[in-house]
Amino acid sequence: MLRHWAGPDPQLVPEVHATLAAMDRSGVDLLLDVHGDEGLPVGQRFDALSLTLEMPFKDTANAPRSETGWSPQRSAALGAAILGAVLQVMPKLR
Repeated sequence: MLRHWAGPDPQLVPEVHATLAAMDRSGVDLLLDVHGDEGLPVGQRFDALSLTLEMPFKDTANAPRSETGWSPQRSAALGAAILGAVLQVMPKLR
């Protein structure tokens, strides 16, 4: 879906169009771009603090390793760590 963010067609990707329109209306202070397959920046449009995080889903799908591979528990830990960092910078955001 990220490839549609540059100019979303409301007929083709109505969810992207609606989300982007809402972001344009409200403004964006922080953008977390978390996905497993794309690498396109979107934060510059909003002049916002942005974090793009490429998730390693494909890296472990065919050869899972329980000791180092990705898991729901590791996803939750990463989310908590990101929130801690966001809380530290929140006072400096618009």
